[in-house]
Amino acid sequence: MTDNAAGPYLKAMRVFLRSKAEKGTHSDSAVRIAYILRGGYSADELILLVCQDGSDVKVLDRSNEVVGKGTVSKLNIYLRPISGRWKIWSAHQEVVKSCAA
Repeated sequence: MTDNAAGPYLKAMRVFLRSKAEKGTHSDSAVRIAYILRGGYSADELILLVCQDGSDVKVLDRSNEVVGKGTVSKLNIYLRPISGRWKIWSAHQEVVKSCAA
């Protein structure tokens, strides 16, 4: 994960993954990336606009019982150059009904 993330995003993902491991939850499938659009660029920051559709994803517990379901989310992903490569620095996520414009 440290190859692709840094800063607040890396910290948040570590907390999320630790919590998921402690609860023993996992997904039955991956989310579908509906689109990735250019949001903005400077020498110091790259912004990607992404929509991920997890509406068909089931969240399962250790016994493979369904305990939740995925969502559809639009994200603004902010990347910064760290040690010679672009890494996700932060992201803003909004749950939406669909990835349609």
